[in-house]
This record gives sequence, structure tokens and C-alpha cells, in this order.
Amino acid sequence: MIFFLIFWLTGYQPFSVTEFLLLLFPANKISNGFIGCYLVFFLFIPFLNVLLKHMNEKQHLLLLALCGFTYVLFGTLHRVTMNYVSWFMVVYLIAAYFQLYPKKVFTDKKVWGILTAVFMTLSAASVVCCAILGSRLHKEIAHFFVSDSNTFLAVGTGVCSFMLFKNLPLKYNKVINTIAASTFGVLCIHANSATMRRWLWGDLLDNVGHYGSPIMPLHAVGCCLLIFAACTAIDVVRIRLVEMPFFRLVDRHIDRAEQTVRDKLNTLTSKFLTSTLEN
Repeated sequence: MIFFLIFWLTGYQPFSVTEFLLLLFPANKISNGFIGCYLVFFLFIPFLNVLLKHMNEKQHLLLLALCGFTYVLFGTLHRVTMNYVSWFMVVYLIAAYFQLYPKKVFTDKKVWGILTAVFMTLSAASVVCCAILGSRLHKEIAHFFVSDSNTFLAVGTGVCSFMLFKNLPLKYNKVINTIAASTFGVLCIHANSATMRRWLWGDLLDNVGHYGSPIMPLHAVGCCLLIFAACTAIDVVRIRLVEMPFFRLVDRHIDRAEQTVRDKLNTLTSKFLTSTLEN
């Protein structure tokens, strides 16, 4: 909302009542868009946990096979229309299996490292091969097998790399944790709206203007790093100046309410005991 007001006050975009009201509801649609789907998905987690609790391992595997057939196979062939709320549920079920039914192979860093390298190589090779084939067929099919997160190569790369890093003996690092805490904020800032994307990538960084230039690789990588750093800094400031004071205030009110309830209970208990002893 702050960025909407900045763009409006600076005259970069006209004021729109509809767009302003939509900003008040971050989950205003789930047909596309990561943020709204991500927030709605979280509401399903308690129900998914009940389902997982009452399934055995065989049922869990059969459910994963069904989800894989529906989402991954048809997703790879571009024969399924997907929204990310339901896809996040599938990903949650996959992760839950590794958590609930540990196997020795799940902790083998060598296996997952090799598989990660294989899937990454296959993903890159698919882009090259499809780009060559597409140029001959005069079609844009370069990213056919990695076009979305539910394609086979994308799922394989994601699962294997997750298992690899999960098993690495990484120690606590304050800098990494601070940056990680702001990654969702980075997404919310730089993909705030169509206006933000137009201003950031079109007007400020002029990505189209650098396409094909000698410095295009440097420009592409440098801009991404710069945007990530700037958005992280903004979110860290937000956490320190807004989020932390807000939750401290909420915690104080909760503590006071809990203390008030305890005092009333103690008073009622004392009165009850006194009355009982007198009688």
C-alpha cells in the first residue's frame, strides 16, 4: 500500500479505488500470483496434518502417486490447469513423507548431490535442445520442460536439491538468518504490482534496452543482486521499526490479559475456599 501511495502522490500512476481496495486483501485471487496462494495455502495446513496423521505409509505413497500423475505428468505435458494453492498442498505432502517416514537413503548427501547435478544438467539440456528444435519449427518451446514448478524436471531438481541442503552440516549464521527472514519481504516489494514492475524493470533498469548489449549478462546479474539487497534492507528496517515494536506491544497486552484472568481466577478460588470452610 505504501508503494501504491508513493506512485500515486508522485504522479506515476492515477488513483484507482478498485486497486486500492484490492491492496487491503492480499489474497484477492488464487488463479495466479504467489502471495495470495501462499497465504491461502497456510489455512489448509491444519487439515492436511489431520489427513497425514490418519494415513499409513502405503496410503501416503498412493496419494503421492496420484498427485504425481495428476500434477507432474500432466503438468510436464501441459495438460493440466493448475493454481498454486493446490500445488503447494502437493509439495507439502511430498515434504511430509520425508519427515514422517525416514529412510537411510534420505540422509545420504552423495546420492542427493549426484541426483541434483543430474536433474540440473537435464534441465539445462532440455532448454538447449528445445530451443534448437523450436528454431527449426518456428515455435517458442525452449522452456517446455521447465516452464513451471510442477514439471518433472523442476520437481526433480527441487526435491533433490532440498534433500541435499537439508543434510549439509550447516551451522547457525546470523547474517544468513537475517537475510532469509526477509526473502518473503523481497518478493512482496519488488513484485508489488504491475506498476512496480514497470517502474523497476522497465523505467529504472531498462532491461529491454540492454537486451543484446555486450554488458547484458553483467547487467542482468548485477540488477538482480542490487534489487535483492535493496529490498532486503527495506524489509529489515520494516522488521526493526514496525514488526518488532508491534509484537512487543501485542505481547504486553496478552501478558496483561493473562495476568488479569489469573488474578480473577485466584480471587474466585479464594472466595470459594473461604465460603466452603465457613460452612
